[in-house]
Amino acid sequence: MKKNIHDDKIDTLSVMQGALVFILPLLAIAIILTLTFYFSRTQASTNLSFSAEERTVNQQLNNITTDIRMITTDLRFLSSNMHLKSLLPDMPTKNRSNLSMVQQEFLQFSKAKSIYDQIRFLDVSGMETIRINFNAGDPSIVPSEKLQNKKGRYYFDDAFALNKDEIFVSPLDLNIENGQVEQPHKPMIRFAMPLYNLQNTKSGIVLLNYFGSYLLDRFKEQGLSSLGSSLLLNHSGYYLIGDSPDKEWGFMFPDQASQKKTFAHDHPEAWMKIIDSDRGQFETADGLFTYATAYPLNAGMKSSSGTGTAAGQSELMLDDNEYYWKIISFVPENILYAEQTKFKQVLWVFMLGFFSLIVLGSWKLSLSRYKHKQAEKKLKLKTQDLFDSNQKLERLAATDDLTGLANRRFAMQALNQLWEEKFPQIKPLACVLVDADHFKEINDTYGHDAGDIVLRELATQLKFSVRTDDIVCRLGGDEFLIICPNTDKEGLLLVAKKMHDHIENLIIKIPGGAWHGSISVGAAVQIPTMKNPEDLIKAADNGVYKAKKAGKNCVKVA
Repeated sequence: MKKNIHDDKIDTLSVMQGALVFILPLLAIAIILTLTFYFSRTQASTNLSFSAEERTVNQQLNNITTDIRMITTDLRFLSSNMHLKSLLPDMPTKNRSNLSMVQQEFLQFSKAKSIYDQIRFLDVSGMETIRINFNAGDPSIVPSEKLQNKKGRYYFDDAFALNKDEIFVSPLDLNIENGQVEQPHKPMIRFAMPLYNLQNTKSGIVLLNYFGSYLLDRFKEQGLSSLGSSLLLNHSGYYLIGDSPDKEWGFMFPDQASQKKTFAHDHPEAWMKIIDSDRGQFETADGLFTYATAYPLNAGMKSSSGTGTAAGQSELMLDDNEYYWKIISFVPENILYAEQTKFKQVLWVFMLGFFSLIVLGSWKLSLSRYKHKQAEKKLKLKTQDLFDSNQKLERLAATDDLTGLANRRFAMQALNQLWEEKFPQIKPLACVLVDADHFKEINDTYGHDAGDIVLRELATQLKFSVRTDDIVCRLGGDEFLIICPNTDKEGLLLVAKKMHDHIENLIIKIPGGAWHGSISVGAAVQIPTMKNPEDLIKAADNGVYKAKKAGKNCVKVA
């Protein structure tokens, strides 16, 4: 028998009273929790942003220091060349026939380094005795009839004026050819060191023209992690790297407009704070500024103001504390707090909707709360059970039981997916095949349980020795595959050698004996002629074959 609708009035009133008792405290708690969550999240987000910018600036500073130290080491190495010293005047072993030998050594050095536009030796008159031109990747020895006299150029005069063992470092500027700034721009830093004969007399200088673009490109690459702009300034505040190319290198073009291409012109308030200390972080109305000061010169190193003309003279010499660059991260306020603004808007919409829903549906909520909660709980449990089952099945299907690594099935799926994503992009896909040497002897001598111990530990160490982006898989038996996304041949060789060297020092103890780390490694990089991932694996397998043939325990790149 159906109940009359009027019979529900008392029950409806009771439900409404119960709803009010439930709703009012809930609204109060929701407001308090929402505000607490909002302020804690925004504060945490701000702190993370500040820390991330400091970390980026510090990484850029460390890399600049490392690059300069590497170049000065190269300069000292070349200056210590005994064949070069034999060419100096008044040296007992002076032998002009050594000239060709020095040229060849300098040429090989240029090819190996690939970061120097020119490597030169100039005598006391400023005349080039040896010059190696990089020639866009095809280094060559400049014939004697094309050698030039550089006396009068600021970098020769300033370097030749130094004392023994001192090093000259020029300003970071643009290369000048025929009295004009070279196009396209070629950033350059010159490093020079005077040479002395046995009578302690200056006999010339060794001069390196370093491609500044290498340093600047690394700086820009690291700056990609910044929320805003990553800037590099010289000591006068001119942009070496700016937020737009048209602002850069203003000091090389001394016109009225160039004076507006400075950080001081764009951010005068911030510049006054930045030049007052070596490092720091602060906010202005413009946004967040994080900065550090790079001092490229160490003790015994000198620089000068340089010149913007081909034959100009430096106005003054600079000591190590007078030559510096400012590294600045600038995050505009609208970017710095963009996430918070968006989060606030979303939160307001959510709260308004939530309040409206509570007011309009309060009488239904109390009546259906229990049934709804029970149904939701059952649905959630069923959904979670189904999800857990699917996850377990997926893990079992993609995981090698013995080692816990990805199995062959997963490896081929991942390789095919990466192949489709990357091919034929500029950054190639690469892989490494690893075969454990002498593994069959372990199984034959100590049994398969011992072999399993070796495989499990080897798998752990392989995963430990590669990069976080690399995918380590077990193909079967003692054969492993490492998939290396975005890796060129040079990077692949570094990964493979690091992995090999790590395993080579490994000793895995097993009952009754031990396996001494020895692996044959084949590495291959995706090339245009490869039609599918199988071709890449075949190339790596060919490398393993070569490694085995070469006596095992080595790396071969196909």
